[in-house]
Amino acid sequence: MSRNLESYRLSLYETLENLSETELCCIDKVLCTLDGRAYVRRVYGEDKRALFETLKETDCPFIPRIKEVFLTTDTVVIEEFVAGRTVADVITDGALTAAQVRSCAEGLFSALAALHARGVIHRDVKPENIMFADDGTVRLIDYGIARFYKEDEKRDTEKFGTAGYAAPEQYGFGQSDARTDLYAAGITLLKMCEAAGLNGPVKAAALKCSKFDPQNRFKNAEEALKYLHFRQKLPYFAVLAAVLAVLLLFF
Repeated sequence: MSRNLESYRLSLYETLENLSETELCCIDKVLCTLDGRAYVRRVYGEDKRALFETLKETDCPFIPRIKEVFLTTDTVVIEEFVAGRTVADVITDGALTAAQVRSCAEGLFSALAALHARGVIHRDVKPENIMFADDGTVRLIDYGIARFYKEDEKRDTEKFGTAGYAAPEQYGFGQSDARTDLYAAGITLLKMCEAAGLNGPVKAAALKCSKFDPQNRFKNAEEALKYLHFRQKLPYFAVLAAVLAVLLLFF
């Protein structure tokens, strides 16, 4: 994209309100004057084009859609605006339901599976970075400290993550990989299960995800999702087996 065209494209987004600002990123809600829709504009003070271009190409309903990526003196990302509330807010209000926890587990594992298939590690999964959209769907947001997995590295060059959710290997014991995101997902889902008073398949999956040793966790999010689906079907199979057993008594 030429510099003039890039400047023109950027000028189409008018700031509506500042959502947050940290050393890493400035986040604004913006209005696109071309289509009249609201978006989120994230500005990073380093070149993150490769990461966000990869996310732009990732087709997953549980990841906010990336509309445009620019490089000026900063990386500017225009992404889908998701109207809704974070899991953290819903937990604080004491309004989290068992159905929401199950929905979140499905969406979170699906989002991580899509990311990991592209070699992207989120590194900051937590209730503040998961949203329940107003339409009831789930989104995993905020990719500011995400990175590509590099097979030849022994550990992360920088220690990022949120205390209480960051896996042990994020503190210099090893490189972040798919199991690192699963650890944070497990801790998040355990807190959600506690808040909603939920036991069963989701809690069982969360407990395995949050094992201290990465070797004892699921290998990847696809495996976690399959485990969740299998455990959820067990009651159905148990009922079916009981019915068949009764029928056999009469035939």
